[in-house]
Amino acid sequence: MPTVMRQGRLHLPVVYETWSEWREEQPVQPVAAPPARAAAPGGQPCATCWGQGRIMTAAANGEGLVPGGCWTCGGAGTVPIA
Repeated sequence: MPTVMRQGRLHLPVVYETWSEWREEQPVQPVAAPPARAAAPGGQPCATCWGQGRIMTAAANGEGLVPGGCWTCGGAGTVPIA
């Protein structure tokens, strides 16, 4: 294991025997959940674009993918409930 610098005022090099020793000294940071995306009232997520409102299609020059509007939902990301 490489020498790791301990965080603090002195920044002294420290050699840890295991990764678990290093993890124990790291501060715990809470993980925030991504914000929920609500469907439009009276609609459900589009099954073609999975609610994103766009579909990746081949670029005209043949180099990669470019986003294009979904033809099923018209770019809204939701379709009416049938």
